[in-house]
Amino acid sequence: MNRAWMSIPLSALVVLGGWAPPQDRKTALGFENLDGENLAEVTILVQKATGCRFMWSDDVQLGLRRIYFRSGRPVTDKDEIFRLYQSFLQQNGLFLVPAEGTGGSEPTYRIHPAMTMNKCAVPVAREAGRPQGRVVTRVFLLHRVAARDAHAALINMVTFPNAIMVVESGKALLVTDYDDNMKRIETVLEAVDRPADTAQARIYPLRERPAKEVEAVLTRLASGVKGLRSVAADERTNSLIVVAEDGAFKLLDELVRLLDAKK
Repeated sequence: MNRAWMSIPLSALVVLGGWAPPQDRKTALGFENLDGENLAEVTILVQKATGCRFMWSDDVQLGLRRIYFRSGRPVTDKDEIFRLYQSFLQQNGLFLVPAEGTGGSEPTYRIHPAMTMNKCAVPVAREAGRPQGRVVTRVFLLHRVAARDAHAALINMVTFPNAIMVVESGKALLVTDYDDNMKRIETVLEAVDRPADTAQARIYPLRERPAKEVEAVLTRLASGVKGLRSVAADERTNSLIVVAEDGAFKLLDELVRLLDAKK
């Protein structure tokens, strides 16, 4: 693959779209406004400001992509510049892939078209972190919803439909996407991958105590009985009608027995 490194003199960067020159050698390089600068020039700017190195091939066409950015202050923090740069790439259908074994003070990244994200060695994230505009892969383990049903619900939410895969035997989804969209996907999965409502009604005939009296006591105790939905007294039959989840009835059976005991 034909990869090209681009370089332009630092003096040219000083006039690049509101470029903020350093006050001294300790001040980080940065920028304030970008007025249609091409993405190749912005990439070199970010390289000098952050110490990162970037590789790309001709097919990503950085020189033909324009960046417009407005800020009320000069952006000089290295981490903020890098996050902004990843947003610029995302807006242009591109993303970064860390080059193997190039960490440290001068990490190297390859610039790829976003449509190839599911085939690239992107980081695997175990949990949602602060969105940074990077591409990550997440493995979502499903407990109740079928993997194919979850896939059907999410297929139109991912950036590229081919970047979400079903692992039926493991009840899991493999999703590769920008991390800001990944948070939305996680929220949707948490909402759909939940237990079905197992609430049911049960009637308790009372022998010793008035139903209204027992209803009042159970209502006061409701906050301490997990899964209890409602309690109603049927005075005509002196019974209680209780709506609760399955797991609550063992405790409710015992409470009703105690409250209906003879004085």
